[in-house]
Amino acid sequence: MVLQFLTETKQAIPEDFGIFNYERHDDGSVTINSSTYLAGFGLTKIPFKIKKVVGDFNIYHNKLETLENAPEEVTGDFDCSNNPLVTLRGCPKKVGGDFYCLETNENFRERDFDNVKIGGMLHLEYSPGL
Repeated sequence: MVLQFLTETKQAIPEDFGIFNYERHDDGSVTINSSTYLAGFGLTKIPFKIKKVVGDFNIYHNKLETLENAPEEVTGDFDCSNNPLVTLRGCPKKVGGDFYCLETNENFRERDFDNVKIGGMLHLEYSPGL
């Protein structure tokens, strides 16, 4: 897959994923000013550090075991479903809408999200052997 090759051979940038409406911060992180869909790319990690997403952030159906580089804040929904997650390390601190964490390898509980401010509903489902 071309995008997987890009992220393995160079530092990925938002443009590699069709993201053009963003601002870069001094620390190298980005704020993306639109809903962002990095779903189904087969990513093993989120390819660049994201500070904030204005809109929804969808990273479902990849090969993520951690949420490292995920946005610190998402104003809409956050969806990390269908990933073999084993930890919530890197999880957003604030999600304005719903938080979807369905079909993961780990049996996450509501208490695991106590440090996340969620404006909507928390959706959890455990699927061992994903």
